[in-house]
Amino acid sequence: MYEKDGHRYFVVDSHMHHWDASPENWVAGQENYAKGWIECFHAYQGLGPPATHWSIEHFMKSSEDDLMMDVFEDGHVDVAIFQPTYLKEWYRTGFNTTEQNGVVAERHPGQFIVNTRWDPREGDAGLKELEENMSTHYGRMVHLDDRTIMFANPEDAAEYIGFDLSAV
Repeated sequence: MYEKDGHRYFVVDSHMHHWDASPENWVAGQENYAKGWIECFHAYQGLGPPATHWSIEHFMKSSEDDLMMDVFEDGHVDVAIFQPTYLKEWYRTGFNTTEQNGVVAERHPGQFIVNTRWDPREGDAGLKELEENMSTHYGRMVHLDDRTIMFANPEDAAEYIGFDLSAV
C-alpha cells in the first residue's frame, strides 16, 4: 500500500498490458503494421522523464520480472487489471491475450485481475471463445494465504468460501 504524508492509498492499475511485440512475433507480410504499432507506443515515452525511457528492443518485449518491478515495486500498485489486445493480424501469438495474461496472473496470486474481450467480427467463434474465457479460471480464483484455488464456475468458488449467491 502506498503511503504519503501519513495517508495510505490502495492503488489499482485499472488498465495494463504485458505484451510481446518482438520481431519474432510479427506475422509475415504484416511487419510494417506490427512495427508501426509498437513504435507508436514507444514514442509516448517522450512525454515522461528520460530516466523512465526504455530502448525499443526492451519495450517490444519486457520480462515478467520487469513487469513486477515496474508495476508493483516501483509503481506502488496493489492490484492490476489486465486488458487483452489480441492483434493477431499483426502478431502471431497476439500482442497480449487473455490466456497469456492468465498465466502471469496464476504465477502472482492476488495481484492481477484478468479481463477478457469479445470481437463481434469473429461471429459465433468469438462468442464461443468469450464463453470459454468466462467459464475458466479467469476471475474464478480463491486466494488463500499459501495457495490459489481455481474453479470452473463461480458457484463452486462461492460454495468453497461459504458465500450465498442466491442473496445476490
